[in-house]
Amino acid sequence: MKKMLSAIALMLTLCLSFTSVFALPSITKNGAVDQNNLYVNGQKVDPNLYNALFTDDETYIKAEVNSDIIDLIKKVNANPSQLATLITDVDLSGYHLLTEIQDLSIYEVSTHKLLPKQKDVTVTWEVPNLVNTLKNVKVLHYSTVRNTWEILTPSKVDFENKSITQHFDDLSPVAVIYKLNDTNKSDADKNKDSKKTGDTTNVVPYVVVGIVALVEVVFFVVKKKKND
Repeated sequence: MKKMLSAIALMLTLCLSFTSVFALPSITKNGAVDQNNLYVNGQKVDPNLYNALFTDDETYIKAEVNSDIIDLIKKVNANPSQLATLITDVDLSGYHLLTEIQDLSIYEVSTHKLLPKQKDVTVTWEVPNLVNTLKNVKVLHYSTVRNTWEILTPSKVDFENKSITQHFDDLSPVAVIYKLNDTNKSDADKNKDSKKTGDTTNVVPYVVVGIVALVEVVFFVVKKKKND
């Protein structure tokens, strides 16, 4: 009986670990920018003179982004599950937000004055919830120069140091996004997997409930035998 209870406990542990794997990471704000690795027009920027900044402060954002886009950003950050529905310039189906959409700008250290319309910029920044189990990590960017959203492939995704390096043609609102599926698979392979699996319902919660019920039955039987 002890062996049976140990096996059930092990199954419960495995199910709980599976549940954590399937759970989406909590969305955070973008972390600190590495000011020592900031480049503009191919030239390294002196961090004592200029810094890059992620912000939600509308005083900064309004200098570059129109009110309609600001309202859209607020809606997406408030309802991340509506990402693909609210932003339609690009195909965001299957993508999830890893960070909130925040404005990324360069400002002068001494005056804290924004430098508008910066172009050809390379930035490295911290992403606190970046883990190597994530697939297809990308950067969602709104170009204030071209007035459109775009999906960019990072120059580097450093899972160990939880950071991303990205080159931008121009600066403005930015978020880190990801997909759950394996990007190394071709579309044909994905279609095959879809046909094989059919139903994509997450069965883990049902398995957990079933095992809990089984544990209760076992304890009931053991207790009844002792009483008899």
